[in-house]
Amino acid sequence: MISPTNAWVLQSYGGFLISKAILDDNLNLLHYECSFQNNEGSFLFENMLESELYEDRSYDHLFVPNYKVDSLYLSNFQYSNDTYYFTSDGNTGLVDLNRSNILHIPEPYLYHQTESNSFISINNARLHYENAHFDTVIDLKNCTNFEAFTGDHGFALQAENDHGNTNLLFEDRTKLDFEVDGWKKPRFDPDSTKKYIENGKKEKHKVFYVKQVNDSLIYIEDWNEDFRDPNAVPLRSFMYPAEDSIIYNPNTGFYYGVYPADLAGYYRSGIYDYANGNWFIPADNRIVVPYNNEYILFVPTLNELDITIGYKISIVNAAGERLMEKKAFNELPIDYQAFLMTRPELKAIFHQYEAFKLH
Repeated sequence: MISPTNAWVLQSYGGFLISKAILDDNLNLLHYECSFQNNEGSFLFENMLESELYEDRSYDHLFVPNYKVDSLYLSNFQYSNDTYYFTSDGNTGLVDLNRSNILHIPEPYLYHQTESNSFISINNARLHYENAHFDTVIDLKNCTNFEAFTGDHGFALQAENDHGNTNLLFEDRTKLDFEVDGWKKPRFDPDSTKKYIENGKKEKHKVFYVKQVNDSLIYIEDWNEDFRDPNAVPLRSFMYPAEDSIIYNPNTGFYYGVYPADLAGYYRSGIYDYANGNWFIPADNRIVVPYNNEYILFVPTLNELDITIGYKISIVNAAGERLMEKKAFNELPIDYQAFLMTRPELKAIFHQYEAFKLH
């Protein structure tokens, strides 16, 4: 089907990504050309320069081996430009695109804590925390109270059951050791866990937060804001490569440098029904706020580059019925507006977007 004369072959969903070395008459390497051959033998494309394939981000999904890919997004802007979450048939996995290596198989929910290369996955009532040095499974059906989060100093997990037993796990980010493979090894400090959990609950921003709602629902707060490199320099001019690209603003009469586009963040907050293995509130929100037996959802509004330009608000009742769908803040009843303005976890949103100010 595929001749054994290629530099490499990667089996992707629905076909094979193929790279072939192109040599001159003296067998010196000129460049590599790539093709994608579908399982039935036809080609999605042929003889594309390998460098062009890497530059065209619309083909990134082909570098994910075996799995159908519905979406791809960076898992962490600060630590890696190669590690991506990918969604496949409603589940989320993690892949190293540079090496085409699946780092974690898709689960209904998956979170990757980059510094220590730790994973938290939820599948039905099974919550699994794992890294190279530690592995534990929590049965949520046996919990009367469960809470976990990452904050300024590390990761903490607290699980209580009907027998009064409590499982505590604390990964102190300030006490991480560098390992040979580049990841950091966590040290677990049980004596500090209770104090950290209590202090962590008061933090204004938690990077990741999970809390049991009742005997069948668990709330997951997980989002990553769009990233703008504070050290970015203007792009080089196409016509004058030695100069910066500039654009003229007729409204101000000034010229401005053209900078690289922001990197799109992600929004994965929702409520998971672990008793039935489905999402009570889909994980596509910035945050979900409980109010009077209802849930207020902050749904991001994205531009054509998937950059956040604002939020709309939806309201869901305890039965899962949509009472209000993607309304502007000033369209909410006054009591809802007043309640939301008192919530400290929403201050960043109110400060950033003018549309959320009370008039």
